[in-house]
Amino acid sequence: MSKLIVYGCSFSLPFDDLFQGIEKGWPELLALELKLEYVNRAVAGSGWNNISLNIEEDILSGKISKEDLIIISPSYFQRITFPELIIEGTRQSYDLIGKYGKPQDSYVKLNIQRFCYKLHSLNEMGYRAYGWCWTPTGNRKEKTTNSNLLKYIDLLIPAPDGSLFWEDWILDNPKYMLIQGGPIKGSLDFKGDTHFSKHGHKEVSNYFKSFLLPIYN
Repeated sequence: MSKLIVYGCSFSLPFDDLFQGIEKGWPELLALELKLEYVNRAVAGSGWNNISLNIEEDILSGKISKEDLIIISPSYFQRITFPELIIEGTRQSYDLIGKYGKPQDSYVKLNIQRFCYKLHSLNEMGYRAYGWCWTPTGNRKEKTTNSNLLKYIDLLIPAPDGSLFWEDWILDNPKYMLIQGGPIKGSLDFKGDTHFSKHGHKEVSNYFKSFLLPIYN
């Protein structure tokens, strides 16, 4: 039986720290709709280093076949986590700006590049892999789209309104948020929790199904 294999962070999980009764997230709902075996390899708080390692481990151990459908979220591109620094089950995140004086844009661009190269490589190898992006820099007003994302746009799943970055969409549609809110006037910040609500997970699953069916079959 072919599988739906999902990689990412908490946006690819039924994240429910408010105990709202979210039992199934969009990946599991989507697997049921597509009649695929459900495998979720997302880990809350993961950055691209950890996500990419999980993909590589699964390929090398034969856990992914070329009949499977793979959906990958790179998490926040500015989120940096290191597999080498997992201590007693926790993940250590280093702030490269503070520790090494690196400007955020430098490693955001690198993570975007690595994410796009991974999607391209998987498809070149014959795997059916698609990605979806939350936000490029954590700043929803930053509309400069990285050239790598545009180059591999056919491998990316846009938000329901056509936005490349899903955070833009959910902030414009707060009814799908775990805690409803929205942009703060005069600020780049927002109120609420942008994780999907129970209703949001259903909406996202239905959208993914409608987007993927024509290209997956």
